Amino acid sequence: MKIKIKTKNCKDPDSCLKCLEVCIPGVFLRVSKKKFKTDFESQIKINEMSHKISVRFIDSCTLCMNCVIICPENAITIKK
Repeated sequence: MKIKIKTKNCKDPDSCLKCLEVCIPGVFLRVSKKKFKTDFESQIKINEMSHKISVRFIDSCTLCMNCVIICPENAITIKK
């Protein structure tokens, strides 16, 4: 089985969290990722924290497909 999260489609992992809420076995985690952007006025790199949804416990998946159904951005796919 393969669970894939298309991060470009998952546009708001900091506030949506629907996949985490609906997944009873807890397959998904919200993990931190650092982003650096440059403030062009001062040419300083600014460290921003953001998050992404990650598949961590794939063996716990029951193939209920609730995460696929509830995702408003169609970011989750499951292949058996």
